[in-house]
Amino acid sequence: MTKITNQHGAEFDMDAVANMMDDDIREALHSQGFDSDQAFFDAYCSAHEDKFGEEFAFNTRNPQV
Repeated sequence: MTKITNQHGAEFDMDAVANMMDDDIREALHSQGFDSDQAFFDAYCSAHEDKFGEEFAFNTRNPQV
């Protein structure tokens, strides 16, 4: 199990995070070949905010997931 860390230092299991991601964004980023799950997560958070105009739930100070 890979762990990722959000911008506020909270740690999560990447598999659990991936299950909550938008399918279209996740699939588009998956083909870019990131060198780590953390890099993928960081790129996802940026793309999520661009698409939805809000932070991805796992990247907030107090994630309510």
